[in-house]
Amino acid sequence: TDTDTDTDTDTDTDTDTDITEVFEGAMTGTFVYTGSLGEYEGDCEGPLSLTIDPLDVIGGTGSCGDATFDFGFRIEGTATEETIAGNLIAESSGERVDTPFTGIRRPDLISAHFDYTHSADGENLRLYGDLNADIVE
Repeated sequence: TDTDTDTDTDTDTDTDTDITEVFEGAMTGTFVYTGSLGEYEGDCEGPLSLTIDPLDVIGGTGSCGDATFDFGFRIEGTATEETIAGNLIAESSGERVDTPFTGIRRPDLISAHFDYTHSADGENLRLYGDLNADIVE
């Protein structure tokens, strides 16, 4: 993002293009389990920390928990000037489990939504919710 204060057509040499942006905020969501253990639905929330590097690569961590469950995620993705997309990545039985997200990027915030059902061997876990974070100045 160009943050120069000059008024020309930006033919100067930018010194601000190698800045990694840091965002802090929260995950909120709902998880719905159906399977061999019955049915369970709960709401969760937790902290979110993201970076967007100069190549528009997203990295970070987040968690979403309640009194019974706590889901921890590594976050990977890509960004444009206006959008973000990627995956919330968890581990289950030693396997990588991805929950995709998409959303918007503004100069001072990101906001994204996820809604995905993981299914295996008659077990189903739907995760849906939102990621919201403000830039840390």
